Formats: sequence, C-alpha cells, structure tokens
Amino acid sequence: MTAGRAALASLPPAAVVRTGIVLEGDASWYGAYFHGRATTNGERFDMYFAHTCAHRELPFGTWLLVRHGERELLARVNDRGPFSGDRFLDLSWAGAHALGITGVARVTAELCVAGP
Repeated sequence: MTAGRAALASLPPAAVVRTGIVLEGDASWYGAYFHGRATTNGERFDMYFAHTCAHRELPFGTWLLVRHGERELLARVNDRGPFSGDRFLDLSWAGAHALGITGVARVTAELCVAGP
C-alpha cells in the first residue's frame, strides 16, 4: 500500500458518533520491525501515515477516539495485541507521535461508530 492509500485508509467515515464507552489504560506504539508487514486483518502496516492500532479483543474496523493529555485522534483497530506487559493498546508510530507518546503512556479510548 502506498503512503497515500495508507493515509486514505486511516480516514474515519464521514460522520463518527461517540458512544460514551471509554476504555482507559496504558498504551504504547509499534513501528519499524512491523512496517510493511501484514497486520492480523491482512492490511499492510504503515507506521508513518496510518492512524491504526492493535487491541486484543475489539473488532477490526472499530474506531477509537484516543486521548493523551490535551491531544486526541481517531485510530482504527486493524491488528491484535499488545502482547507484552499490561498495555491494552498499541498505536502505530504515526498515531503515537500525533498524541505526543514516545514510550508507554496512560490514555483513554472512546469507542466510536459510523454515523448516519
């Protein structure tokens, strides 16, 4: 997938509705070793442009409004993990960078659904 296609795949639907269901915990990011490899749902992982994430149980395609401090972004679940530590979410490097996360950080993630 080219950078442009990866960026387009990361765009949320035209309307996203917040559900009020909020998860909280530690998140980190993953990048270089997985860049270009297939994620669990079959997409190619793009650490530089895609705002995607890995979660152990949420369905693929789930949108999360992830917040860290004053920053927030919409990230789409397309992979499984994290598989080390007590983290509940692994963000792409691009997503973590946008949130100002350089290691492990406490975040909230609100489940969102496609609106009308």
